Amino acid sequence: MRFLRRVAAGAAAGTVAGIAVAVFYFVVGAVRLQPFVVPVTLSSELLRAGNIAATAGEAARLASLESLGAQVVTYTVLHLLIFAVVGVVAAFILDLRSFWLSLLGGAAYGSVACTALLYASGWIAATPIAVHSLGLRSVLLANAMAGGVLGLALHLRHQMHLGGDDAGR
Repeated sequence: MRFLRRVAAGAAAGTVAGIAVAVFYFVVGAVRLQPFVVPVTLSSELLRAGNIAATAGEAARLASLESLGAQVVTYTVLHLLIFAVVGVVAAFILDLRSFWLSLLGGAAYGSVACTALLYASGWIAATPIAVHSLGLRSVLLANAMAGGVLGLALHLRHQMHLGGDDAGR
């Protein structure tokens, strides 16, 4: 039972961290008057699998609201699933007893794990996702923030269950 609780806590914390990243990029995009530019760009790059040249037909399709909604939803679901998995792994490797270790360990873990996953997805799709679309500083900042949120969410969950069978952690 303890294993399943940790998996559930990790998935929930990862989802919260994924939402934090999505909100971060939404706000950055909104300031630039392009609130959905990151999910649309990343989903386009992943779906094209390396074919950077867009045709006029693709440009018209991308401009439609229906396509925008489908791209944002598709990318968001994939994004949150990946962050849930990242959260499950974090639930087993982060030291959750200390607030500061949870925060700093989570930020370090998020910076490394999430950035590596983003680059790996770009490599698999044969497109330079992180460098081309977001920039390394932005990626590292967002992933460190997500890791900190992840670590704090796991720490809070751990603190809530200190009296239960998670007390040994």
